[in-house]
Amino acid sequence: MVPVKTRKSDAALPLPDQIADLLKQRRKDQRKERIQEGAKWKGWEVDGRQAELVFSQRNGKPVDPRDDWEEWSSILEEAGAEHIRPHAARSWSATMMVALEIHPKIAMTLMRHADIRTTLNLYARSPNPELRAAAEEMSTLFLGKASGE
Repeated sequence: MVPVKTRKSDAALPLPDQIADLLKQRRKDQRKERIQEGAKWKGWEVDGRQAELVFSQRNGKPVDPRDDWEEWSSILEEAGAEHIRPHAARSWSATMMVALEIHPKIAMTLMRHADIRTTLNLYARSPNPELRAAAEEMSTLFLGKASGE
């Protein structure tokens, strides 16, 4: 398998029951696909060992990046969401943890960052309502009225 950057990256994380159930179902579906594919099943070998991928082509090989990109684009389009690169979803996740007031150390661990500065300075944006309130107060102070008036 591909080595992780740090030992902490290899540690177990809690998995919500709903996600665990979805992954268990995916494994069952994948086993059925493997039987249906028969000799067409190639799987994926890494360092001489057969690797089980959570998401793969029907033949067990890794998903083609172009197909992955097209599916990602379709999901965003169907949701009416802005088109962003998949990696940008990590930034969104960090930002949502800030918005939910999840402790930064917990967010850092979930994001698998070795340094909290990576989580807070590079990934998370602050959608904090206090910032908007502060801007409104500054507007009132300098302009004599709130910006929405």
